[in-house]
Amino acid sequence: MREQRKPRASFSHILRESIIGKMAFIGFIILLLMIPISMVRQLIRDRQSLKDGAKFEVSEKWGQEQVVAGPIIMVPYRESYEKSNGELIETIKILHILPESLDISGDVVNEIRNRNRFEVMLYKSKLHLKGHFKLPNWSNLQLDAKQVLWNRAWVSIGISDNTGIKSQTNIKLGSQTYALESGSEAPNLLRSGLHSKIKLQPDVASIPFEFDLDLQGTDYIGFTPVGKETTVQIASPWKDPSFRGNFLRESYTPSDKGFTATWKIYDLNRNFPQTWLGDKYRFDRSDFGVSLIKKVDEYHLNYRSGKYALFVIALTFLIFFFFEVLGKHQLHPFQYLLIGLAISIFYLLLLSFSEQVGFKRAYVIAATATIGLIALYSKFILNNFRQAGLLGLLLMIIYGFIYVVLQLEDLALLVGSVGLFLVLAAVMYLSRNVNWFGDKDK
Repeated sequence: MREQRKPRASFSHILRESIIGKMAFIGFIILLLMIPISMVRQLIRDRQSLKDGAKFEVSEKWGQEQVVAGPIIMVPYRESYEKSNGELIETIKILHILPESLDISGDVVNEIRNRNRFEVMLYKSKLHLKGHFKLPNWSNLQLDAKQVLWNRAWVSIGISDNTGIKSQTNIKLGSQTYALESGSEAPNLLRSGLHSKIKLQPDVASIPFEFDLDLQGTDYIGFTPVGKETTVQIASPWKDPSFRGNFLRESYTPSDKGFTATWKIYDLNRNFPQTWLGDKYRFDRSDFGVSLIKKVDEYHLNYRSGKYALFVIALTFLIFFFFEVLGKHQLHPFQYLLIGLAISIFYLLLLSFSEQVGFKRAYVIAATATIGLIALYSKFILNNFRQAGLLGLLLMIIYGFIYVVLQLEDLALLVGSVGLFLVLAAVMYLSRNVNWFGDKDK
């Protein structure tokens, strides 16, 4: 007699009777739901790109990020040498003279403009710059003072974007006042800015200077420490500044009216000298300053919240799974899929509402709608009002926990790790008596 083969278990039977089979299919659904989640993440990046485009359009006309460098005295120097054939060759190099002291003080007032429904952070600043120059010791530089072309000297001030200059600027140098013209006249050192021809007296030991600068820009205002001792003091009504650059502030005083910040930089802290000849040095990446921006904007928070999508979906499915195992309910995979899609749409709601009412309100609206929808749906599929209420409470805890983690940027890793540990402990406790093999005699 032929041995009778046992009939293969049907797919429906596996889902009903096999806990491991049900878990495997739930895992497959979770992986499947990562497709719409990744689409939402891409949408967040697209919206961020649109915001950056709107910011660029406004800043082009208003003024982009600004870095002020100067003033710097430029003096042509004649060098000559004789070739092997006796021909005398003369070249002109530029001698750069930086200030002995540079004091900058001013107010920076933020202004928000809307462009295509996106907020762009702008600012207006009124700066006062003063200090003094000291002509170099020619013997220390191994230069001949007679070769200095004093009658062709000029002063340059570097400004990143001249579009942001909002008034005529004059500089008082010694006893003379000069009207500044467009262009730095030193493109190898200062890409853009202002300049003016000046009259220098080589026998003057100290040359004081002073000028005001009305400058507007977008997000960031920075300064290059060209002084042998550079001091900067900035006050602003913006309450959430972000400090940038290669030098730490010396003091920072926040208040209800904004903040005041002070920097003090010495020539020993930077990578260029007080005086040099030719194009030996650059000011690249030497600036410092402050950004008047939101440290964490809506799109950054949306993107960070999307990183927890897998955690939220898996935890929600786990709750339903325990309702099945411990409460003897039966849920179809399609019902799990609908619940997962509801969670996926939460992130789409969060993104769309955050553009209109801000992230905090958007999170409350999207979370309330999603929790309400899933709780109401679970009331019908579980046919148990108490379990539906418990589910809603657990989802409120999950979404509340995610919101707290999003706000605690510095402690997010610690709080998230503790939360995951507590979740694992709860799962281990609830599953301690589950018969995973489904043996009916146990």
